[in-house]
Amino acid sequence: MKLDSSSGDILWKVIYESHTIENYFQNHAVKSNGDILFFPNNYDSQNYYIEKLNSSNGEITTMPINGYISTSSLREVKLDNNDNIYITSYTQQTNSNSYYDSQLVKYDSDLNLLWNVTTGGFNNQNSYIKTMEYDNLNDLLYIVGIAKYNTELNPLGSSVLATNNSNQGTYFAAYNSQGILQLANGFET
Repeated sequence: MKLDSSSGDILWKVIYESHTIENYFQNHAVKSNGDILFFPNNYDSQNYYIEKLNSSNGEITTMPINGYISTSSLREVKLDNNDNIYITSYTQQTNSNSYYDSQLVKYDSDLNLLWNVTTGGFNNQNSYIKTMEYDNLNDLLYIVGIAKYNTELNPLGSSVLATNNSNQGTYFAAYNSQGILQLANGFET
């Protein structure tokens, strides 16, 4: 429903039965033009699209994701000043049934894949992003996650391994808009 901010009158309302909107409303982003993008919790070869609510008329359309990245669980969606879309998620390692790697994925405003940072490694060298914030002043993405020893945190740049020893530990990291790690600090838990 969209209301007129001055009068409170209903400009439009939409009733729409959609698995994506109904069950995964928390995975959404509001673009600068007011359109709302709804993201499914999982992406795979059968489910690689989002729903877009047009803010001017309430129309809901299905939008394909160009260059989708398969995920097991979408965690967060953030937008930058240019409506580029950042997604954090995790995915099951291809060589393991019980370990996961973190993903930080960037799409442009038209849902074209720009880059994918998958942090993790082999078997117990896994990682998990807990939360993300976009800093529009410095154009950085701040990440708080959990990683095991020797987890690669900078796959698009010079190698940076998680600093915790043999334990799983929390880390704080900052990535620039090209997906390159700018800083990282690990903490033993």
